[in-house]
Amino acid sequence: MAKCFRSWAAKFSPCAKHRGIQMTELPAGKVAAQIKYWQDGAADDMVTAREIIKSTNRYAAGLFFLHLGIEKILKALYVQRTCKYAPVTHNLLGLAAKCGLTLEADQERTLAEINEFNLETRYPDDRDAFLQRVTPELTQRSLAAAEGFYQWISGHLSH
Repeated sequence: MAKCFRSWAAKFSPCAKHRGIQMTELPAGKVAAQIKYWQDGAADDMVTAREIIKSTNRYAAGLFFLHLGIEKILKALYVQRTCKYAPVTHNLLGLAAKCGLTLEADQERTLAEINEFNLETRYPDDRDAFLQRVTPELTQRSLAAAEGFYQWISGHLSH
């Protein structure tokens, strides 16, 4: 199975690690396509998060998609600013730093909280405790904060 994944990833993955590429600069003609790839993925994940949160009680799944949306919009900004392949990381604070963003304290708190949604929804040891503390109020507050951050980052992207 790993061989099949490597074969697929070598052809289709935008992720440099999967293609065996060092974090080198993108060819000039591919920068815009990479930015669009990450922006489109981010927009889709934010819509998915909103729909899950507003129409179901599957809050952990919605929060996970919030993380994906923020991660991808940060990767779009990274590609735009560096003309390099997006780094292979899920750490939102690390991505923001690599983008050269200066964050306000409330933005740092937002990213730190959203960062938890990635880990705590993926790994069983953390997931049970996480599910116990996920409430509609936490989810709505997180959605509003993530949407605000998403819009702020989108404003940094050239169109």
